[in-house]
Amino acid sequence: MTGNADSIETVTIQLKDGSEIECGIVSIFPVPQTNSRFIALNPLYDTEFGGADEIQLFSLIPTDGVNRFELGEIDESIFSLVSDEFFRIIET
Repeated sequence: MTGNADSIETVTIQLKDGSEIECGIVSIFPVPQTNSRFIALNPLYDTEFGGADEIQLFSLIPTDGVNRFELGEIDESIFSLVSDEFFRIIET
């Protein structure tokens, strides 16, 4: 992750096809009912991954590295729970 006082915090993610996308980190948040953490990302420019006006939600999967994680797809059975928590957080 990168960032400074004049910019938003960003992360570069690598897609399955090997391409990379720079995204702004909107929020990293827990969902207590799942005992998991999630991340909301906003692509900094329009791509096949998503538009610059879209928020993408992912689960955070810890890896061995310090401050390293993988992004996981959110299971359909809990997606509404995660999105509801995200909107609750950003509205407060």
